[in-house]
Amino acid sequence: MHNSPIDFNLDAKQITEHCQQAIKQLDMRLSSIENLNPDSVSFNNTFVAFDQSLGDFSDIYLPLVFFNSVSADKSLRDSAFNCQQQVNQFYVDLYTREKLYRVLHSFKNKHDYLELKPVDKRLVDKTLLAFERSGMKLNQHQRSRYNKLSKALSELQSQFSKNLAEHTDNTELTKSDLEGLPESFLEQLEKTKGNTYIVTLAYPHYFSIMENAKKASTRKLLQTKFFKRGGKQNIALFQQALRIRHILAKIMGYKNHAAFILEERMAKTPENVEHFLKDLTNKLRPKLKQELDQLLALKQKEQPGTTHLNDWDWRYYMNQLKKEKYQVDQELIKEYFPAKTVIKGMFDIYQTLFNVKFNQIDNHFAWHKDAQLFSITENNDPNPVAYFYMDLYPRNNKYPHAAAFTLKSGRLLPDGSYNKPVSAIVANFPQPSQDTPSLLPINQVETLFHEFGHIMHQTLTRAPYLAFSGTSVARDFVETPSQVLENWVWDERMLNKFSGHYQNASQTLPKDLLDKILASKLCDTGLHYCRQLMFATVDLKYHTSNGKLDPIKLWSDVQKDIFSIPMPEDSLKVAGFGHLMGGYDSAYYGYLWAEVYAADLFTRFEKNGLLDQNAGLDYKKWILEKGGSQDAEVLIEGFLQRSSNNNAFIQSLGL
Repeated sequence: MHNSPIDFNLDAKQITEHCQQAIKQLDMRLSSIENLNPDSVSFNNTFVAFDQSLGDFSDIYLPLVFFNSVSADKSLRDSAFNCQQQVNQFYVDLYTREKLYRVLHSFKNKHDYLELKPVDKRLVDKTLLAFERSGMKLNQHQRSRYNKLSKALSELQSQFSKNLAEHTDNTELTKSDLEGLPESFLEQLEKTKGNTYIVTLAYPHYFSIMENAKKASTRKLLQTKFFKRGGKQNIALFQQALRIRHILAKIMGYKNHAAFILEERMAKTPENVEHFLKDLTNKLRPKLKQELDQLLALKQKEQPGTTHLNDWDWRYYMNQLKKEKYQVDQELIKEYFPAKTVIKGMFDIYQTLFNVKFNQIDNHFAWHKDAQLFSITENNDPNPVAYFYMDLYPRNNKYPHAAAFTLKSGRLLPDGSYNKPVSAIVANFPQPSQDTPSLLPINQVETLFHEFGHIMHQTLTRAPYLAFSGTSVARDFVETPSQVLENWVWDERMLNKFSGHYQNASQTLPKDLLDKILASKLCDTGLHYCRQLMFATVDLKYHTSNGKLDPIKLWSDVQKDIFSIPMPEDSLKVAGFGHLMGGYDSAYYGYLWAEVYAADLFTRFEKNGLLDQNAGLDYKKWILEKGGSQDAEVLIEGFLQRSSNNNAFIQSLGL
């Protein structure tokens, strides 16, 4: 058995023991910082020791909690979930340790601070800010209230995720209910004794039906179930979370939760975000109207006299429009993108750009037989600099989206060596069947390039500290580096590198089909971006309120205003929208914000050629390796060699 970078051969008891041991160990190390003699305080025994302690801790606990997202064994998932709860609570307490804060702060007042290198000063400032944003400047009464509420909020978030992950629902449909769906899709479905098909709410099922099912009743049925994921209990949890977030922001002296969150982002204030969203919404309104008119005309051909589109209609008619106007048949296109071919071509592109090699490791043990392991080597040196896992196909109780998980972070170790980063890309691409391999729709090819961009950001980092490692950047910049790398999917020469018909690999995507795909790419920018603007606006409104609002009514109002298609009456959309419950609260705008910068960064590759290694190595140096060691604006200007603007983004929308 190859010595895997992480030991996944654990049982539930071991997960619990390792987790508790790691927390205990971290606590001891923090106590030793707290008990330093005031005269002996130095940068190394305070801030570096603090960062190292957290780094060693995260190397242990991240793989443990990862079981909750990928394990098929309920006992392992439960232990991992409990571990995550304990870690969350520990982190809430960690940044409220007054003694620790005082010792760290005592170094800042020493003249040595002024002599530090910029990245070391940044570590000092960011670490102290984390304590201050956890209430260290509050009085005793305020602080104890703040801590209590933070813990309550953390529990609500975990419960929300658990409800969503464990929400299982499906429906039985007949062959005639599934009219419009390809035979290859039906073959993948489980059948009942009565010869009906079982359709779940997993993404590959849901989106295939929303795009292809001819019967509106089938689409409506599945969408109704899909928008009830998480249930009413998640609406209640979300309302409580909004209320608590507002109270916490007020305790900290901020107007609202969004003002508190955005202080640390590139955007800085809710007003800046609101201006950004309104500006884009106004620019896109005419495009959205034009697209919706086209879709309604298609619906009217089928149903004369109908006056509006329903929420369960637009994906279907957009797919019909692409087939009719652009002759883009997603099912046909998929045949040219077998997952293995796409991955091989993608690897070739990334290896060329960043002068690295990905080497598959066969004899290793992971959490599931589907998970593959790769090492990354650089400059013809056989010693790996990092590792990544790939777990790409759906199974029960697995994390339902696509994401890149950090399992070990790159950082300098006390002996001068570099801690080798380990990440995992987890996705839910169509399952291979007996007759056909996994075939990816073009949007899932884009998802793969995007998530693998995160993997590159996490594994090629050379940041000296955990605090700045990999994707530890301003949250509204975190998507930019991977969004830049989506552009390769839409380039004619690049497409030939990762397409090949599954029955005849030498047959790449035909030019006429490719031209149609590229033409059709702009046909739904209004819908796509207005939908993103709807999510971002809903999020901002939730988090600039005092928390006393009806989240469903607010969503419904914003959807009608920005997306122009009414929300179905019995939808509980926010109950299944994990982003806003934890992680992207007041930050959903970041996807669009990041895309504006990504379009600008891409201009340098466009100018020099998409496989230009000079641009690739500069990108690696400025964007991927530095992580959060400098402000995002500095890195962007360093790579572009000029100030950034939104011209490229506006052009890319066809406006």
